[in-house]
Amino acid sequence: MIEEWLTRAERRVKAVNEIGFKRLLEEGNAHKSRLVELGTSGAADGARVTHLNGRIEEFLHYVKTRMNRSHRIQAFFQSAQTELNLLYVTNVSEKTVIIVPVRAPGEVSCNV
Repeated sequence: MIEEWLTRAERRVKAVNEIGFKRLLEEGNAHKSRLVELGTSGAADGARVTHLNGRIEEFLHYVKTRMNRSHRIQAFFQSAQTELNLLYVTNVSEKTVIIVPVRAPGEVSCNV
């Protein structure tokens, strides 16, 4: 059962979002805990439990790495969007300044 989950999870990880990553981590940690229980009870094949535990740990490390990369990419895009908005506001402000008619000193306008 755990081996089947790991095989499916390894295929699923390529198409998941943030929530999917978190779910995979939760499921993986639950299966890892179950393997520890099986290993300490002595009812299961120790070599197989150790092998599966290693595969799950490797998979969880991969998921955490992907999550970290995803967070960094999202932060980059947020920063770029903020920078773009600042450039847009600056550009609009400059155009507004250019559009405002130049008045002679002391000239009063009723339209302002």
